[in-house]
Amino acid sequence: MTLTDEQQQLAEDNIGFAYYMANKLRGITPFDYDDLTGFCMEGLCRAAAFFDHEKGYKFTTIASVVIKRWVFKKAREYTLHNINASYLEDLLNGDDNLRWETILSADQRPIDEMTLTSVEIQNAFKTAKFTPREKQLMSIVIAEPRLKQREIAQIMGINQVLVSRTLNRIRKKLQDKIAV
Repeated sequence: MTLTDEQQQLAEDNIGFAYYMANKLRGITPFDYDDLTGFCMEGLCRAAAFFDHEKGYKFTTIASVVIKRWVFKKAREYTLHNINASYLEDLLNGDDNLRWETILSADQRPIDEMTLTSVEIQNAFKTAKFTPREKQLMSIVIAEPRLKQREIAQIMGINQVLVSRTLNRIRKKLQDKIAV
């Protein structure tokens, strides 16, 4: 993307806003601060390229939306390309007594007090049929267990209610497979 001198000056004048957005989005995305800042800078340049002062909006109003969308797009791409089933295998192969609620810890309520062996959990994951969205959600929850449902929803580009329902479907599928 090539910026005109005026657009480049607009972006340079608002560099502090990109840092502000990086601090605001810190912890919501799977990126470290340096990568997040870089994506915010890219979003700022994109906002400068498309900003039209004649529409009556402040630049920071437009820039905040463009930066968020750009960062969340990058987070979705990162999640889809870099998080795969190996996280499940790494998680399951490392501990012989995994607790059920640690697998799907996005919901803060404990599901069951039973402790399962890694073999039982592996079998449940292998035999249950998961949709691509369910697989993506499990990957995010396992990779970033401290994220709230709202934050996961932003990363996936869906709403929080859908995250909750998808988690419940995953739990139900796993409970059905473990109960068998």
